[in-house]
Amino acid sequence: MTPFSTFMVGSAAALLLAAGASPLAARAQADIAPPVHLVCSGGQADAFCQALAGAFRAERPGRDVVLAGPAARIERGAEVLRFVAEARSEDRLAGHLEWQAKEGRRVVGPRLELQAMDSPLTRPMFDSFAGELLRFSRLPL
Repeated sequence: MTPFSTFMVGSAAALLLAAGASPLAARAQADIAPPVHLVCSGGQADAFCQALAGAFRAERPGRDVVLAGPAARIERGAEVLRFVAEARSEDRLAGHLEWQAKEGRRVVGPRLELQAMDSPLTRPMFDSFAGELLRFSRLPL
């Protein structure tokens, strides 16, 4: 190949890669799982919701979590995970996870409770509780 034709071939390959037209790039994009929308009854800024999102990411590397408030509009067919708080106070949190199974039915996970005796709940307590909630719920997501 002459220097000019080598430049043209290299430039064309760079253009295809930049445009995302590479077969490998297309396959890599198809392998990326869509994000899971996490809805918490306390809202997306809730400290427990943040802990739950972190635990989900740690348990499922490569899956992203999008925090959404209870009133958020979520596209049809998206994977949604909901934390439903059944009891909440400064020293207590109880609730369960809900999600939609592949066949469309709603699944309700087990109810777990976190309670502190002499102090308010803390972020490390939330982190531990979130991991246990995911483990006992056995999510298929």
